[in-house]
Amino acid sequence: MSRPAAASPRWMSWNGLVYYGETIGFVLAWITGIAAIAYSSAGPESQPRVGQVAAADVSP
Repeated sequence: MSRPAAASPRWMSWNGLVYYGETIGFVLAWITGIAAIAYSSAGPESQPRVGQVAAADVSP
């Protein structure tokens, strides 16, 4: 007599993977959107950072 196959957990089934994949993707999209809005609303820097200033000494 053969033993019945072991039942896999719900999250390992196709429907479970799709559900959790969509949920995680949705949450990551929200986090990315909020981070993009926060980054773009920071405005331009009034002064360049140290090391980003081009040398103005140009001798012929």
